[in-house]
Amino acid sequence: MSRYNDPVSNHEEAVADNAKYFSQCNAIYVGVTGDVRVEAADGSIATYVGVPAGKEIAVLAVRILADETTASAFVLMRKTPPKRR
Repeated sequence: MSRYNDPVSNHEEAVADNAKYFSQCNAIYVGVTGDVRVEAADGSIATYVGVPAGKEIAVLAVRILADETTASAFVLMRKTPPKRR
């Protein structure tokens, strides 16, 4: 996102929640260091281990899972306005 000289047009704060889906984002900003378990738009799930505070994870994500997530203070970053589910 910003580190690639590509500004975002929409952002929102998020918390890890196994039940909550959000409109697809282009990246997730991590405010507090830790692991981040993410579900991508294609349904695949991965854990990003040891993400440092201030890092952006470039992923087309629809959910941050609480299980195995130890990081916090997330901001969802989008290049275009969100499409509602």
